Amino acid sequence: MKALPYSSWSSTAETVHLVSQMLGKFKLDKMPAQPEWQQVTLPLTATGFTTGLVPCEKNACSISIDLFASTVTATSTDGSHSSFELRDQRSIAQYYDEFKRMLDEIGIDTAINPAPQEMDITTPFDENTETRRYDARAAREGFDMFAFAYRAILGFMSGYRCKSALPSLFWGTFDVTGVLYSGKPAPYPGNGIIEQVAFDEELIEFGFWPGDSAEDNPSFFVLPYPFVEEDLSGTLSASSAGFYSLEKAEYFLPLEKALERNDPEAEVRGFFEEAFHTLIQRGGWEQKDWYTEPLLV
Repeated sequence: MKALPYSSWSSTAETVHLVSQMLGKFKLDKMPAQPEWQQVTLPLTATGFTTGLVPCEKNACSISIDLFASTVTATSTDGSHSSFELRDQRSIAQYYDEFKRMLDEIGIDTAINPAPQEMDITTPFDENTETRRYDARAAREGFDMFAFAYRAILGFMSGYRCKSALPSLFWGTFDVTGVLYSGKPAPYPGNGIIEQVAFDEELIEFGFWPGDSAEDNPSFFVLPYPFVEEDLSGTLSASSAGFYSLEKAEYFLPLEKALERNDPEAEVRGFFEEAFHTLIQRGGWEQKDWYTEPLLV
């Protein structure tokens, strides 16, 4: 596994990102609401991402992206299934047509907003007719980074007793992220339904982001909410490959730096641990001693 610069697979990454948004918007339409958008994230599988089982009409179904077989497949609990391929020189509009056909073939009626969310591309799916490069090998190598991140984030989060959201793909921002919550309400003070739902209690996100057109380097990050306004530079140990960005108000650890260490996963977990303990002490998490009490198993 290697750190893949975003520019080396940007067209493929954007394709996977946009198709994952189709899955996420399907979940948004069908799943009962849960706190902090937890009903719409996409869990990882061994080969990609999935909606998991979603209630649909009189049955239930799941939709999965398989980045090794380069397919998107929908399967219903009545035994019906349909799929389409991810191929080079196809457009997002073509994928969207295939997506709707696939659901129609298994008897699922849904209506989603075709406008992308939380990304630079704003052209609706059905109007995005430009053909794009799709490199199946790059998609698999990109997924390797997400799978590595899943193991590292899960390894860090396991054992904490506070409310948590285990690592999944947040399809809006295209990051694999887990969340720990203090249990203290903290309503978002601004506008925007996405932010108001996502940030309604005290939390810390631990995630991995593959980059974008403005930032080429894939990185791990730690984001606290309520957001930090002070400079936390120097709060990580001198041996850590991570750093605090005052501009972003987040901690970062470039994947490339983690992979240079003898035990990359341990480096990531250590980065998360240091940032977490700094932030819960700074934020005065009221039950922090209980949250960090070792499990009995």
